[in-house]
Amino acid sequence: MSRRVVLSLGCLAAWMGLSISSSTLRAEDILTPQLAINRLAADQPAELRKQTLEQLREKKAPEYKELIPLLTGMLEDADLELRYEVIVTLGLQLKYHEQPCSLKLVQACFNSTEKQEEAIAVLGIFESFPKEAVPVFLEHVESENFMIRHSVMNFLGATSVSDEDVLLALRKGTEDPDILVRGNALVALARVSDDYELVVPRWIPIIESFYDDGSDAAKSQLAATGTMMALRRLGQQHPEEIGQVLMSLMDHESPEIRGPAARLLGAVAQDNPESFRALKDLKADEAIRPLLRDPDATVRRNAALGLKHFRNGPRTEDAARKEE
Repeated sequence: MSRRVVLSLGCLAAWMGLSISSSTLRAEDILTPQLAINRLAADQPAELRKQTLEQLREKKAPEYKELIPLLTGMLEDADLELRYEVIVTLGLQLKYHEQPCSLKLVQACFNSTEKQEEAIAVLGIFESFPKEAVPVFLEHVESENFMIRHSVMNFLGATSVSDEDVLLALRKGTEDPDILVRGNALVALARVSDDYELVVPRWIPIIESFYDDGSDAAKSQLAATGTMMALRRLGQQHPEEIGQVLMSLMDHESPEIRGPAARLLGAVAQDNPESFRALKDLKADEAIRPLLRDPDATVRRNAALGLKHFRNGPRTEDAARKEE
């Protein structure tokens, strides 16, 4: 496991207020897998079981992988508070040992009556989910809690399932009143379908919301950053398709669309040599040039920025790594 992944897991735990710091143990008390099994037995005191779960959150050695079945069984523990502790520990152990997220963990997170939002946040450390989890996610797409809706949109995109029910849920999510939910729904829709003509134009207002200074500025900036990352990723994977959609927006009636589209077209071209060559072949820079004479000053400024990206050429791999 890379150092970056380990650090991100530690950051997640810190954000959730979890105690995973090392405690001073006597040599005979070092938590081996067998000792953990003994301490987690149902007849042990609840406080001892909780402390054992907390200590297991920092155990990354291969031998602790054998505890995953035991932890999975403990998801049905009668003690609701302890069940949440199990969810966190199982999620980390699965990630440490490069195991996929299980359906049982997904179900436990959403069925949790204690700290449901925090339990669902644990699933955010996984990059994919089993297709069997889709019905669980679909049950919560209209949750009253925007954080749960926001998470569910992301999870649906990570299932790689593109059946009618999933696409309908994601399209409805693109109309959500919350910008974070809309952003995640659009990113997920791009992952499970190739409907770039729907997704890319709707991404532009979210990306531009980065510059909002209202009461929801922090939320807008978060949504804008995630959406921009998704656009750049798609631009690297499918430069011709994304380029054609952005080029089609050069004639959009709204200056708030055609201007940013010109700038973003240049940004996608600059991301790597392959994208640059693909967009040059499409003559994307020539598509931007007429906007230098647009009646809207903001459009002209965006067009100039887009062309500047083309003049500068693609970024080197070293420059791209520094940005990451």
